[in-house]
Amino acid sequence: MAGVNVELFEKGFQTRLEAFALDANDSLDYYQSQNLEALEAFLELAAYKVQHLRNELGLIKALKTQ
Repeated sequence: MAGVNVELFEKGFQTRLEAFALDANDSLDYYQSQNLEALEAFLELAAYKVQHLRNELGLIKALKTQ
C-alpha cells in the first residue's frame, strides 16, 4: 500500500484504545448496581470492540513491516 500514512492509523487506533479503556468503569457501575442485563450487553460490545482493535493493530503492524 504505497503512500499509506501509518501515523494516521496509529493516532486513530490510540484514540479508540483510550475510549475503550475509559469505558471500563461502566462495567463496574453496572455490576455494583446489579444491572446484569446492561453488564452483559456491555461485555458483548466490549468483546466486539476488542476484536476490532486487534484487527486494526494487525493492520498497523503489517503496514510498518512493509
